[in-house]
Amino acid sequence: MHGEKAHSRYMGEAAYHYMVDGKAEGYKVVGKPNPNPNNKELLIVPGASHCDLYDGGYTDLEGKGKPKNLIPWDKLASFFTKNLK
Repeated sequence: MHGEKAHSRYMGEAAYHYMVDGKAEGYKVVGKPNPNPNNKELLIVPGASHCDLYDGGYTDLEGKGKPKNLIPWDKLASFFTKNLK
């Protein structure tokens, strides 16, 4: 899970593709594709920065202003319910 506006988003996307496909764009290391890619998902949260995914985000700096509520709790719950058995 990464915020759309997170400065580290490219690293998470590369890690996901390497984990599932065995390779990632811009990286020389190639591995074997994952034999069980069905229980993995790359979730990009629209409008969120890296820090917004810790506290849900606020309209002003330092946790002030109105909450943005950017953490997709329903999506996380359904993913874990489906994949943690």
